[in-house]
Amino acid sequence: APRLLDYLDDPDAQDAGKAAAIHTLGMRRATGAVAAVVRHLAHPNVEVRVQSAKALGEIGDMRADPALQQAMHDPAWEVRAIAANALGALGDEAALPILTTSLADSAWWVRFNAAHALSQLGTRGTEALRSALAHTDSFVRDISRQVLEEQGLMRTEQGVRT
Repeated sequence: APRLLDYLDDPDAQDAGKAAAIHTLGMRRATGAVAAVVRHLAHPNVEVRVQSAKALGEIGDMRADPALQQAMHDPAWEVRAIAANALGALGDEAALPILTTSLADSAWWVRFNAAHALSQLGTRGTEALRSALAHTDSFVRDISRQVLEEQGLMRTEQGVRT
């Protein structure tokens, strides 16, 4: 991991190489790389940002949570979608508000991943999805229903799963 971290700090390193190094750090679950990977969430290259979000989810270190929540505002939908996955993997309920808001994202994959992430956050995440069934936006209602059904978490008024 030290050589990969050195590579990330190399100003002459190619973006594709940085993305590959970050991917490897994530696969190795290199907790010592969290700070360097978090810094790359702000990199100008979209693929570097995507790989950073993915790696942070794989590493699973809660120190990445605030940066991943910030990444949910990235202009690239791909980064937002992977950041939602990573937040679900971290399992921190502090992400409930941003994930709930992201159910209304303009990009389907962001909505889908945010809904799945909420389903990973236990009772409060499931309740957020159930509450979203009454949202004014039909896309929010649809994705929430889809994930609740996939997870076997839908229930009728009598409390019976459908």
